[in-house]
Amino acid sequence: MAVIEPAPPGFPYGVASFEPTTSSVLLWTRAPDPSPVDWEVATDVGFTDVVASGRSSGTIEGDECTHVVDVTGLRPGTDHHYRFTAADGASAAGRTRTIAEGDRSVRLGLVCCGDYSAGHFAAYRALAEADIDLVVHLGDYVYAEVEGDLRPVEPDRDAVSRDDYRKRYAQVRSDPDLQALHQRHPMVAVIDDHDLADNAWEGGAKTHDPDEHGPWAPRRDAAAAERATWLPIRGDGPSERTERAQWRSVRLGDVAELVLLDTRLAGRDEQADDGGPALEDPDRTILGAAQGRWLAERVADRSLPWVVIVSSVVVNDMAIDLPADADVDEPFPSGYLVEDGRAINTDGWDGYPGERRRLVEALRQRGGGAVLLSGDVHSAWAFEGPTDDLGAVAVELTCPAVTSEPMGEMVPVVGRAVQHLLRAKPDVRWADLFARGHLIVEVDPTAVTGTWWFSDSEDPGSVPALQAGAAWRTSLDQPGRLVEVEVLAPSPRRARWRRRRGRRRRDRVAQRSGRPAARASPAAGDAGGGGAPAPPGAPGRGRCGGGDSRGLEPGPEALTSRAAPPGWPRAAEPPTIVLRPQGP
Repeated sequence: MAVIEPAPPGFPYGVASFEPTTSSVLLWTRAPDPSPVDWEVATDVGFTDVVASGRSSGTIEGDECTHVVDVTGLRPGTDHHYRFTAADGASAAGRTRTIAEGDRSVRLGLVCCGDYSAGHFAAYRALAEADIDLVVHLGDYVYAEVEGDLRPVEPDRDAVSRDDYRKRYAQVRSDPDLQALHQRHPMVAVIDDHDLADNAWEGGAKTHDPDEHGPWAPRRDAAAAERATWLPIRGDGPSERTERAQWRSVRLGDVAELVLLDTRLAGRDEQADDGGPALEDPDRTILGAAQGRWLAERVADRSLPWVVIVSSVVVNDMAIDLPADADVDEPFPSGYLVEDGRAINTDGWDGYPGERRRLVEALRQRGGGAVLLSGDVHSAWAFEGPTDDLGAVAVELTCPAVTSEPMGEMVPVVGRAVQHLLRAKPDVRWADLFARGHLIVEVDPTAVTGTWWFSDSEDPGSVPALQAGAAWRTSLDQPGRLVEVEVLAPSPRRARWRRRRGRRRRDRVAQRSGRPAARASPAAGDAGGGGAPAPPGAPGRGRCGGGDSRGLEPGPEALTSRAAPPGWPRAAEPPTIVLRPQGP
């Protein structure tokens, strides 16, 4: 287990590193004293081999000062230790890693949707202790809105002014689990809507009320400016990028180009359900013209085996065709348009089909070696797609939320509909609508493997207990195809946590419906084999992370035999959709 130093009083927000290259990295800290600080970088934990040092005057904001140092001349693929020193003492020592040269594999740790009010950052702590090269944060690092009730937030209202957003970031970065993540690994991050406001687009947001919040542009600019203070990016991005937009790419040695999209600030049109242009308008854009051209250029570049495209929102088709006689009397989550028997997530690429067609055409011309990474939907997915008439042009791996309410719990009808209707969608290979956690993606010259890990964000005592979720791999010689690979079975302790989490979920569902809370089953035993590989469908695992097959989380046999609600179609060969009980 990694030893994480607590943040000393002189550096209450800890330390962090961002935007690594093969020879450089951005180091970050924030101090309550506006005086200059010294910094040093070494190749050993004892700081005997110091390879870079200097002094930072920082940027003063009120009583605090933010320091961002671009350290150059570092060795590729090397762990570097760093610290800052002020007059009253030193910061915690951080560790960062430069990008390796050559064809060495790269391990990425993906997280998203860390609503401070909705739970504890168990996934951040678990990822801090993982062996990875780089953290990729897929957005919703902070939440402008107050959505949960497990932890109080500052301020206790929607963030609107720059001072409001500053308080959000300060509170989140005071969390020891997030501090641990930043202390151990470098990060690149993309922006999503809650970093600004729910369902944000270039000219507004679904939850932004000018009468209550004032004009949109000052709020948007305040959120973007404060984000840049806490999550810095390099200023030497694409020449067409505006100062506010954040699209850029990172070269991962000779293995892949990591393409980081901005789906919020770079020119997104208003969502169709909010009065924007017609859904099928081919000119509707989620990227903006300049970023769209740049993305096409990056996809066309075949100098590296892989192009890994990071989109904060899901690219693949997630539309749900509801049966004509289905009783859909509950609202869908924010961002969904329910019309003519079809539920469409207009905040994702489903809401911009013309833009998606342009991306699909570029990926088809590339001819393989493409992976999409996404978040936003508070659930875990593995897609073979997007597709055209010839089949899949890429695969997409979607990361679950760190703390935010899972998709399957947000509205019960969503969980029921997706569990049964998505069996008929050939591009969905696996999904879990109820888990929280993180995703680790390993990129090597011939294959990309995604492994999902689930954690308990409601019980801080569970940190860093993990539940193996699923693992899927795509190969360079089979573009657009995913193959299931083995993951480890959970230990008995982890299985017990999984059952506790299931009981808490059933209690919440019962509370909403007025039914009595569920009681633990005395017959439920421990699952798993303490870390030994388990075959798909084995007890304690379910198919690809299905979990405890003795009542909590049915395996594949329950998936195929469980009766669908009246009116829902069935499929002969369903994908792996993890089912959870909807009540006691």
